[in-house]
Amino acid sequence: MGTREEKSVIIEELRERLRATDLAIVADYRGLTVGQMQTLRREIRGAGGQFKVAKNTLLRLAAEREDQAGLATLLDGPSGIAFAEGDMVAVAKAVTDFAKRADALEVRGGLMNGQAIGADGVAALAALPSREELLAKMLGSMQSPATNLVGVLNGVARSLAYVLQARAEQLQQAEGA
Repeated sequence: MGTREEKSVIIEELRERLRATDLAIVADYRGLTVGQMQTLRREIRGAGGQFKVAKNTLLRLAAEREDQAGLATLLDGPSGIAFAEGDMVAVAKAVTDFAKRADALEVRGGLMNGQAIGADGVAALAALPSREELLAKMLGSMQSPATNLVGVLNGVARSLAYVLQARAEQLQQAEGA
């Protein structure tokens, strides 16, 4: 595979990734074509993540050195690992959506904030609304009371105008009589 120094560099890189990420998803990529692998990497990168392929022994060593041994249980056969460098939900969606389209990609599970999660946990995470959707909902709920307040104030002002108009007409009729 390479020299001891090359392996050490790879292990350190994997350790850095594990340390810097809140979510790492392990998947079996056996059977994917080169084109599919490129598409997978592009989609994960677009979601704010990165997909790496490494030998299980090196991944296992990196995980153990970072006290994330839960990852080792997922390493069986060819393993690729998606690291979420931004929005965890977006990366989980990118991986699970790709797995639905390409049967060859099998999500095994992952680590979220240092805790092992199964494939169903990754799917549940992918089902959550994205950060942008949550922000839009929050903004909408914040704007709603302000919009209602403006409507109420307009209604009060309109009612006051009608009352004043009616009173003015009443006074004009009283003067004319």
